[in-house]
Amino acid sequence: MTEDDFDPSTANGQIRIAASDYFLAVLGNAVFSAFFEQAQGISLVVEPVGPTTFDDLERGRVDMAFVPTSAPPQMSRHVLFTEDHVCVLAEDHPLTRDRLTPADLGAYPHAGVAALESGRMLVEAHLERLGIRPPAGLTVPYFAAAAAAVRGTRLIATVPRRLVGLLREPGVRVAEAPERFPSFDYPMLWHPRLTGDPAHRWMRSLLIRAGAALTPGPDTGAARDGPSGEQSLSE
Repeated sequence: MTEDDFDPSTANGQIRIAASDYFLAVLGNAVFSAFFEQAQGISLVVEPVGPTTFDDLERGRVDMAFVPTSAPPQMSRHVLFTEDHVCVLAEDHPLTRDRLTPADLGAYPHAGVAALESGRMLVEAHLERLGIRPPAGLTVPYFAAAAAAVRGTRLIATVPRRLVGLLREPGVRVAEAPERFPSFDYPMLWHPRLTGDPAHRWMRSLLIRAGAALTPGPDTGAARDGPSGEQSLSE
């Protein structure tokens, strides 16, 4: 069956993806709306990103994953959008500046997110590269939980900007991350064996459209796809 032959309205089966609460908050509504409007016989299962996510992709236990950090080089990828970080603090936190500095981040404990086998997500990798080693803090599995945890504490949560725009947490404020914190690409990952699968191609097309429809982030440069960076949108 080719992509042109595939009709989601008559297809059946299951698609499994691994994603964070950030993915669900930012892209979930648009993707789910299109998915269930077009497909009545396909079920969609969303699993949390976890220590086995990359192995699950390799072994076919999940069909795609959304992990904005280093992935095995053999995985195909398409960048859905670009994002940057902001810092969330309690309203009565001792830090009052609108943009935090690396020294600020090193002086106070963090509410961090750990989901992968290494126990480190993108923010922790950035802190390490900047030589920032904050005091012992809190580790949670979800970005929304990290943002909520800072209320009434001296914790700092560094989270994706679009997520904060969707949260309405009382008792907290948002500050810009240090200028040396880079923006990052948010990719869709899958095993190359699924590149030509009609259902998978259809699902990828839904995600690509949802990512393209987001309000532009800090950098809307061209997407970089596939292990070699040369995969087209239609693949």
